Amino acid sequence: MEKRRARGIKELDRYQIDGERLTLRQAVLATCAECMGRYADGRLDCKIPECPLYPWMVYSDIHSLPRKPHKELTNEERNILVNRLARGRKMKKKININNSL
Repeated sequence: MEKRRARGIKELDRYQIDGERLTLRQAVLATCAECMGRYADGRLDCKIPECPLYPWMVYSDIHSLPRKPHKELTNEERNILVNRLARGRKMKKKININNSL
């Protein structure tokens, strides 16, 4: 039976050995696997929160942290956002109409 590899090693091999292009997600996984020495010590958190890719690292502890609660909007704030969204959609529709002419 084949031993299951850590996430990112397959992507790293596809890039380094086969020369394949990777998606953004695959590139993040491969970069983390490379940085962690192909997870030779096991599937562990790198403990480098300063890394810009840390929030997307598969084995980071950040995924187990409680999420910050969403801010409750007042009716006035909600109306402002609804109007802004409506204006944006209207502008997008105008742009699409002008580009199709």
